[in-house]
Amino acid sequence: MKGYHVKEQHRRKSWVRDTNTDAEVASLTYLPELLSALGLAMPVPPSVITRDIEGETFFDILYRCDFNARQNIHQIEKIFSVKEAFTPEWVPGADLALPVLAQENHLVSDNHYLLLGLDLFSAVEQGEFRLSPQGWGDNHLTGKDMSASEFLELKPRPACLYAGVLHGDAGQPLSPQQLLGWLERMRQVHGQPSSTMVLLAPVAEVSGFSGWFGLYQRKEVTGKALQWQSLSMLAQDAHFWEAMKETGLAHNVYVSSMGANTAYRGRE
Repeated sequence: MKGYHVKEQHRRKSWVRDTNTDAEVASLTYLPELLSALGLAMPVPPSVITRDIEGETFFDILYRCDFNARQNIHQIEKIFSVKEAFTPEWVPGADLALPVLAQENHLVSDNHYLLLGLDLFSAVEQGEFRLSPQGWGDNHLTGKDMSASEFLELKPRPACLYAGVLHGDAGQPLSPQQLLGWLERMRQVHGQPSSTMVLLAPVAEVSGFSGWFGLYQRKEVTGKALQWQSLSMLAQDAHFWEAMKETGLAHNVYVSSMGANTAYRGRE
């Protein structure tokens, strides 16, 4: 893990990366298409999430829930150079937490910010399917903690949505065969999910990008066949959004007036 505090105009920003960053960046190539299919929009261009530093891609820590730079925060005021290296600490949160706004007439009727949590993980490595030992109960699927996000300090506090994001080798989109094959292997090994979960995936064929697909399960709803659907179709399903809200709250513990500092201290 590595990071830089970078002076930009009259403020400093912290940029971080680890061994998974390049695959994560590749898997976010189609983030604009993902947001469009969900009927959501960021108030800033998605490109601001990352930047190149010395030939490597770094994430703005503001959008991450799994890096902690606050052990260095007391040093920042003493830093007068334009760029200062530091070593971030890993914390067990979602990869990304993006502030988004719902478009007009959206099924999520909220006039304020929503916080979209995404956690990226590989379905395929070196041609082999990768399955979690925890099966459908893996928190990549059921919801990861977003309480470290400074965007939760927005007033009113944004409602949280969450989805796991499945990708192929080195962050590439999955082929249709890989998408269907991974689901079939999960069914064979782990059966049907019993917990609320949401999973999205970018898919590409030889001819190019095919779009985003998704599936979901709600804990109290049984008998529903688990199958991939076009995300633009899922986005018209009110139960899909209820599942996104449930996974968004699954591992978030809120305390009155809790800011980012408290959230970080709570994990030490």
